[in-house]
Amino acid sequence: MISEISDGIKDTKVKPGIIGEVGTSWPFTDFEKRSLQAAAEAQIQTQTPVMLHPAENSKAPFEVLRLFQEAGGDAKRSVMIMRFQTTSKLSSLLTWVRTWNMTSLVPRFLI
Repeated sequence: MISEISDGIKDTKVKPGIIGEVGTSWPFTDFEKRSLQAAAEAQIQTQTPVMLHPAENSKAPFEVLRLFQEAGGDAKRSVMIMRFQTTSKLSSLLTWVRTWNMTSLVPRFLI
């Protein structure tokens, strides 16, 4: 993964602009945990943003973030997709936003 980001994919000069989508199920498998760690390591070495996709479980986004950051991943250079279908309570959403140190939300995601 790191060589593709640094050198290009195979014999081309095409380089990925984002790492991912790194998806998980619930509960996480060992392979998924290693994938999150590998994505964090690749981000550290290349400064490339990461796209994360947690399972549809209210605990999954927090656990994805915890594992990713423990491996050295930078949440501010990452995006989590499909997140808002995992919680229906505004209080849970706001807790999640504070955990990620987000400064704003796109209102349409709350509708």
